[in-house]
Amino acid sequence: MRRSVALMLGVALVVLTVDLAHKAYAVAKRGDELLYHERSLGYAAGVLLAAAVWCAALLATRSLGLALAGGILLGGTAGNAASWALWPAYDGTPNPFFVGDTELGLAFNVADVAVVGAVFIVLPVGLAVFVARNRHRLREPIRLRS
Repeated sequence: MRRSVALMLGVALVVLTVDLAHKAYAVAKRGDELLYHERSLGYAAGVLLAAAVWCAALLATRSLGLALAGGILLGGTAGNAASWALWPAYDGTPNPFFVGDTELGLAFNVADVAVVGAVFIVLPVGLAVFVARNRHRLREPIRLRS
């Protein structure tokens, strides 16, 4: 379990550092040109709490693959929550990336990519962990109740 915790926290720290460094660079370079998602303190705290609960559940599996995904998720959510505190003048999270046009565009940042990526990692890795731990049950017949 210690290895899983160390991996999760190490990955979270790397993701958090990359996200905040990229946002700081973008704010210094482009400032008011950036798009921001408005966020409240309650939102930032709620998202961090939800991520912490999810990461605790991932750690309970004792899977290094799921700990890796949890670290990506935790680093991303911490990055967006920290943005609220680091850039209070903007009342939200800086989004240096933008795709699309002004009507149907999407603004996002490294932390957003990390959170979405973590979800897509958790699904197949979680399934693989479940299958590996329950191989003996895969050939059991399915009984339907009438």
